[in-house]
Amino acid sequence: MCKVWYYESVSIMVEDKLFLRSLRVQGYKILRDFVLNEIRPLNVIVGPNGCGKSALWEVVTLFPDLARGPQSIFDIDSFLYQVFYPHRSTLGFEGVLNRESGRLRLELNIESGKQLYTYSLIFAPTSMMRLPTFDTLMEKLSTPEKELLRYEGARDYETSKGAPKRYHAVVNGQEMEILWPHYYPLLLVNAPNDQLAQDPLFNKLREYFRSWRGFRPVFTHLLARGYQNIDARLITPGERFPGEWLDAPMGNLPQVLWRLKNHNEDKFKDIEVVFLAAIDLEDSHLVVEEESHQIKIWLEGALWPYGKYWLGDWPDGWKAFLSWLVAFYTVPPGGVIFLEEPENNLHPRLLPQLLEQIRLANQRGVQVFISTHSMELINLIEPEELALMKDGQAYRVDPENADKIQEAGILLGSAWVEGFLEHFGKPTTFTTPPQ
Repeated sequence: MCKVWYYESVSIMVEDKLFLRSLRVQGYKILRDFVLNEIRPLNVIVGPNGCGKSALWEVVTLFPDLARGPQSIFDIDSFLYQVFYPHRSTLGFEGVLNRESGRLRLELNIESGKQLYTYSLIFAPTSMMRLPTFDTLMEKLSTPEKELLRYEGARDYETSKGAPKRYHAVVNGQEMEILWPHYYPLLLVNAPNDQLAQDPLFNKLREYFRSWRGFRPVFTHLLARGYQNIDARLITPGERFPGEWLDAPMGNLPQVLWRLKNHNEDKFKDIEVVFLAAIDLEDSHLVVEEESHQIKIWLEGALWPYGKYWLGDWPDGWKAFLSWLVAFYTVPPGGVIFLEEPENNLHPRLLPQLLEQIRLANQRGVQVFISTHSMELINLIEPEELALMKDGQAYRVDPENADKIQEAGILLGSAWVEGFLEHFGKPTTFTTPPQ
């Protein structure tokens, strides 16, 4: 009974927000045709190395890049090349596509209130060696009753002229021409057209994708390493306001904390109390100060020389826990957060505190994905929150078999480590609502 109330209460609290119900990824690395359905407020993904967990993280974190506002210089191939180059592919975007498909297809079922939407996106690289003349693209948004948005075809770029062009599209069931400047990124919902910019649904979808965030252990390791002061005037790339949300590399953590302290002190205090309690330093204080355009962050207490413990010297686990707290407290309701292997930074004792904060974020309408190899973390969740990955495919634990495991007194994490769950998994399938 408690499980049902908790899950329904999340939907009730954020019924006007978007909620991801299922996700399909085709043609990206090992994710030839990956489907994850029955998506819940918390989704914990496990599997062997090389099964596709990191590829899924990359896809999730692609959305805020695609949904950014206008860029000073933009063409689709160069943009995608820069986005995917850090993933160690010398070919950029083209190098991460599955050779059999040659394109990336994304399909999402998203719910708002009692209305279900299907959002589809296809794009593929040209072969113009960083000098593209067009890209292939399909973008659709529909309900079971109506086609709300559709664009199919090539989007031209004449960077020497830089003149916006008009394209044929379907908006709210009607064919029309829309103005789509070449310096706007990929998603059509970004285009500055009256029909789109003034539509509440398209605005909501744009903000929804911008709120998606993914965090990796390496980002924590690099945070404030080698410096203690961060220029308060730095502007986070891709953000409308510096320090409004924590960005994916977490490099703007000082700006976010400084902004919270000056514009939302109650939320800052909540973060401070939870953080200090988690690391057993209730007698200390989290200090965020600005001096000569420099943000300085330290823990103040009698334990350290001169009474100050600078952010740059903290253990990685402390940085990680504080960063994720800030992410949970600042992401808007309906946002999506993906943590990759959080156990790499945290002491096992901090995992229950992390799960507690995730549950609270879930109640605010935030959906959280976690990829992990931690048996301790899996022991803390419910079977329906677990997704098994193997060879780019997702499986759910059959509820009846999950009950049998629990009745036998076997913890969920232990069952996974011993390989029991592999025999009880059922493959997931993607169901598109009838049009």
